[in-house]
Amino acid sequence: MNHLVLRVPQAFGRWGVVIVVVIVVLYILVLTGTKIELGIGPAV
Repeated sequence: MNHLVLRVPQAFGRWGVVIVVVIVVLYILVLTGTKIELGIGPAV
């Protein structure tokens, strides 16, 4: 697994790393966003 993780960024270069980080951040924002919406929805 570690070898694959290291090879992917090298294959795409710096942009590959940026894309992976952006996807992870967006994924976390979506999860937190849905939790916030579900939490505020019933309260309102």
